[in-house]
Amino acid sequence: MSHPSIDGTALPAEDTEQNGTHRKKLLLEKPRAEEVNKELERKFQALKGITLYDSPSSPCSRRVRMVLIDKEIPYQTVEVDLLKGEQIHPAFLKLNPNGKVPVLTIFNIEGLPNCVLYESNIITEFLDTVIPNVHYGEHALYPTDPWERAKVKMWQDWELGLTDLDFFSITEITLYPRLHQCGSAGLPIQSSVFPNISRYLGNLWYRGAVRKSEPMKQWVEKLTLSVVPGILVKMGNFRSGKKVKRFSGSTVLSSVFKVASQTRTMDREMLKREGEVMEEEFLVHHYSTAAEPLQVQLLLMEKGAKYKTMKRGFVEMIGRPHGSGGRFRVRHGNRILTGSRGVLEYVDSVTGVDLTSPALYPKDPLLRAKCQQWQAWEQDFYCQDLVYLLERKVVAQKLHDRYDMTNLDELLALQSDVRFLATFHHIMKLYMSRVVRGSEMWGKLGKLYGHMVEGDAVRVGNVVMYMELIRRRLEYLDRYLKNKDYLVGDMLTFADICVYCRLLFLPGTGVHLSEKLYPNLTAWMEGLRQRENFRKVAEEVETNLGKFFSAEAS
Repeated sequence: MSHPSIDGTALPAEDTEQNGTHRKKLLLEKPRAEEVNKELERKFQALKGITLYDSPSSPCSRRVRMVLIDKEIPYQTVEVDLLKGEQIHPAFLKLNPNGKVPVLTIFNIEGLPNCVLYESNIITEFLDTVIPNVHYGEHALYPTDPWERAKVKMWQDWELGLTDLDFFSITEITLYPRLHQCGSAGLPIQSSVFPNISRYLGNLWYRGAVRKSEPMKQWVEKLTLSVVPGILVKMGNFRSGKKVKRFSGSTVLSSVFKVASQTRTMDREMLKREGEVMEEEFLVHHYSTAAEPLQVQLLLMEKGAKYKTMKRGFVEMIGRPHGSGGRFRVRHGNRILTGSRGVLEYVDSVTGVDLTSPALYPKDPLLRAKCQQWQAWEQDFYCQDLVYLLERKVVAQKLHDRYDMTNLDELLALQSDVRFLATFHHIMKLYMSRVVRGSEMWGKLGKLYGHMVEGDAVRVGNVVMYMELIRRRLEYLDRYLKNKDYLVGDMLTFADICVYCRLLFLPGTGVHLSEKLYPNLTAWMEGLRQRENFRKVAEEVETNLGKFFSAEAS
């Protein structure tokens, strides 16, 4: 026998005292939860002026603080408690559907449009466009030249390495917070190991906006994390009489940069194999399981630009949730571009300049920011929600089609290939998910890699969770598209291209768009498919991956 609880769940009758305690707890928690909801709704409601929804420990938030301080823009801060999960509360998700900081809101400011902006690089670009720098003679943080701007956005995409620009730009604002955070993660950038990076960071520290952007709380925390562990190690050595060395994060970083250097060498060799690319022509690296190459191809097709593709191995993309990890690239003559955000803007800037084809990047700063936010939305949709199901349904099967008992050594050889050092175990985890226990293949691989296989309960739980997350994303998009032909404005933009190409891979997760469940979304997809170029890329995906797409509707 069981008794109903306050929230409708059943309670066992065996322990009356425990049941009574549970009921009292629920009676206390329910009003408290309602009170917390009201507090958060008030906290995240629109405020007059410029408001930064911030987290002191977030490097992305710090970028925005640096720009606001550097431009001497007055603003107020609302701190989002990430540890309490405030960023995924419905009130905050109304500001940023991706559930991340920072968010910047602008309301009732003369000369500026009322808007809600998210994604740090989008916010900094918008501010740099609409608010001139107060310092006399100071250049804009974002270059206006398409190639220089593309180089900045490549640094933004990877946040790795140093820039060769000779002035303070958005590149420094992008890189500094992430590099500065290395010490807190136990990976100190020591001058004896990285003299140039240390000098670079030291010079930036003298910039007022850099110093002022770090709250005192974070400065104390960083100092504590960098100093206290060393003191504790010395105390332990003194008491024990042993000489234990502290873990050296610099050694790890040195190894990482060594691998990066080897990868660049391989890239140069790849360029030789690709041969010459005419100055007015594009070469797009094509991966059958990635949406990013399709986005670039579709943009080039819409702009009527000349291009050709080079097929690349899908294995290079495994374990790189943001699309390329430095592998996906586009060449324009002798110029090499990586990172889809910078690539798409560059392509739009240098093609159709004779006005024979319309620009797909809006000139209006707010419309452009909205387009960029949709691009960020679809990338977040992929790396947070889609990738788990897509890799296990499509990529894992493609791995088994590619490697069997006859060429298993080729798969295992990837472990010693510098291109796959960071992703080899992820590749093997996917491969093992399709290996049958007790089979000849399991006999070969089970001892070393069998532990990577998810249990049935874990796998089913993950599938249910990601299906639910995908459903929420699609419902949000369907609501947004009500009475709309395009995502931004009244004409086609790169936002439509990005989201459309991403959704072409949706059947690979086992989810199929239903007109009954998503009428506005399916109408939008069908409307775009009426365009010749959109239909061609859809047919390309169906040809390459159609056999992996189930017919189950969701």
